Amino acid sequence: MFAISAMSSAFAAEPSASVSNQAPGKHAASPKKGATLEQLAAEKGVTIDELKAQMEQERQAKLEQLAAEKGITVDEKKAQLDKKRGNRDDASKTTSANQ
Repeated sequence: MFAISAMSSAFAAEPSASVSNQAPGKHAASPKKGATLEQLAAEKGVTIDELKAQMEQERQAKLEQLAAEKGITVDEKKAQLDKKRGNRDDASKTTSANQ
């Protein structure tokens, strides 16, 4: 849907990796565009690992909410998102190949 792909890539990133376009959770302050994990953790007074864990919990809660709204399982919702991402990737490859 929106920032789930951005969030999942942030978990594999190094501490200085840039994090942007993420949907804030209930307890998270809205991240500043281009802020690093290190900066966000410092602003929240938590470690980078704690921030990553918090972001993962928020991502999982959002997935569960979206799945429940559609009456499907979280795995089914993940598959839909993966398929959607694959279609976007395919479209961008086609566009760049045509240029």
